Amino acid sequence: MLGNTLEWCRDAWVERYPAGTDPEVTGRDLPPRPGEAWSPFWVSRGGGWFIPPSVTPRVRIRLGYGDQGYLLGFRVARVRATGEDESPGDARLREWGEVMVGRWTTESLDDVSGEPNGSKVRGHSSARWIAGKHAIEGEFDLGAVTGKWITNWDADLQQLVQRTANSDGSTVVTYISKQNGAQWLWRQNGYFPNGQRETSVDTLSVMDGGRTLVHHVTNRVRDGRKLPETRTALRWLSK
Repeated sequence: MLGNTLEWCRDAWVERYPAGTDPEVTGRDLPPRPGEAWSPFWVSRGGGWFIPPSVTPRVRIRLGYGDQGYLLGFRVARVRATGEDESPGDARLREWGEVMVGRWTTESLDDVSGEPNGSKVRGHSSARWIAGKHAIEGEFDLGAVTGKWITNWDADLQQLVQRTANSDGSTVVTYISKQNGAQWLWRQNGYFPNGQRETSVDTLSVMDGGRTLVHHVTNRVRDGRKLPETRTALRWLSK
């Protein structure tokens, strides 16, 4: 970003930017300047080999339409997709957020009947959007173990990935994919301070119009030893 050439940017020049986060200013937003060229000035950023190293990417320089030279390049930027142009990753994260965002109680279910097994409420969890809705963060409390996690779209893996840090020192990486309209599949890898590793294949079934999530943990294996399956239910409290 810095140290080679000045970089043409998309912004039209204004002395002071309007309020908001990274607002865009185009030529249509500017009033005409009587007695001056019809076209607006444009913004370049980034400094260059000829500008002191104290320059930051936010420093702006005003240039006229058609200005060119060996000191001037251009800046490539990724535009965040919204609405109909959202990326598949944004769409999948939004779907997952519609399922998970909120406050929940957690209770154990009987593995055979699927009914509460007597322990009733074991803890609580919550999930919320991070600003910009490009990630979801949350935490849970199951009494002996608490944890915090974050979920986002991994562009390299083309996968929703959740990373959890637990109070017992373990960490969990979860790969989340949608099976159908009412069920999601989790593939989990857990890592423990003593060097042990646990893997499982989980399903999360959406029930009661999204007010109940049944989490079924299957194929649990820790260091070659098979562990019992478990079922828990998340009961919706509020958004």
